[in-house]
Amino acid sequence: MSLCEGLEARDSRFVNHEGYTSDLYPGVIFQQYEEKDQRIAKLQLTTKFKGYLPDGKYVDLSKLKAKDIIAQYDGLNYWEVKGCSDYLEMIFKNEFYFYVEKDENVASTYPINDAYYENQALAGVEIIASCYVRDHRYQKRAPLYVVDGKIMEYMDIQTINPEDIESLEILKDTTATALYGSRAVNGVIIITLKKKKKFFPWPFK
Repeated sequence: MSLCEGLEARDSRFVNHEGYTSDLYPGVIFQQYEEKDQRIAKLQLTTKFKGYLPDGKYVDLSKLKAKDIIAQYDGLNYWEVKGCSDYLEMIFKNEFYFYVEKDENVASTYPINDAYYENQALAGVEIIASCYVRDHRYQKRAPLYVVDGKIMEYMDIQTINPEDIESLEILKDTTATALYGSRAVNGVIIITLKKKKKFFPWPFK
C-alpha cells in the first residue's frame, strides 16, 4: 500500500498514521488525535475482530462480505476511494467506514464493478470517535456517568436506547463526592437499566 510504506504493518492496512494494539482486544487498532494527545480518535477493526459495533450489531469480521454490510445499512455510500490506497470504502453517516480491498485484476476500475465487489470479503472497519469532545475545558466540567453501578465514559453511553432506561438520578456537590470522590466534583448521572437489559460499552463485551 503506497501511502503506508515504511510504517508499522499493524497500522498499514488503512491510513498513514501509527496505531496501537493490545492483547486484551484482538483485532482492534487504537489511534490518537495527534502525537501529544493521549485520547483515542478512532478505532480500526481488522478481520480478527469479533464483537459489537456502536449501534449494537454483533459482527465477526472474518465472515462478512460487502453485500452483508450493504443489506444491513440503509443510506450507505459506496464505493469511495480512500486516497491512493488499495481499498474501497463504504461509508455510513461519516461514522463507520467499511473497507474492501481493490482487485487490480478486475478489468475496469471505473465504473466500479458492483457485482464483483459486493461478493468480496470485508477487509476491516474504521470507527471515528465523532461524539468525543476534544476540548479539554469540557472534560474538566463534565459529570461522571454511572450505568448499573459501573462508571462509563460519555461516548460509551451513546449506545443506550432511552427506552431501556428504568431510572435516571442526578447527584450534586457533597452528595456526589461522598460516594465517588473527587472525580464526581461536577456531579454524577446515575442510569439504571430495565431488568434483562445488559449493557456493554462498545466495542468490547
